[in-house]
Amino acid sequence: MRFLILVGVTTLVVAQAHAQAEVDHDSANYIFPHCSVDEPPADGDRYLSGLCGGIIKTIADLSGVVCASGATLDQETRVVIKYVSARPKMVMDLPFATLATLALTDAWPCKADDAHGERERPTRGRRRR
Repeated sequence: MRFLILVGVTTLVVAQAHAQAEVDHDSANYIFPHCSVDEPPADGDRYLSGLCGGIIKTIADLSGVVCASGATLDQETRVVIKYVSARPKMVMDLPFATLATLALTDAWPCKADDAHGERERPTRGRRRR
């Protein structure tokens, strides 16, 4: 009888550990539910809420493909929320950063001469001696 109880408890512990190991912490399924601009995050959700905002702001400011100068974090977050909410549930398995990048570039695309990292270097003429 002890053996059966031990096997049962071990099976539950292993199954729970396996289920926790399968959570993709980069997916939209994991991060997106914590993205909000209208209500403050619950105590346990503050980290994930900050992670959502940090990912969005980093992409908007540093990606080189988003030209959202003058946009606030709230505006950028609303764009991402609207974009992701309008998509089928199957996209929720994609990395949140990918969906945020798509949303922001859809709202504020850069032209070739706008991009942060894509500016052309001035050409210099050849020096004559």
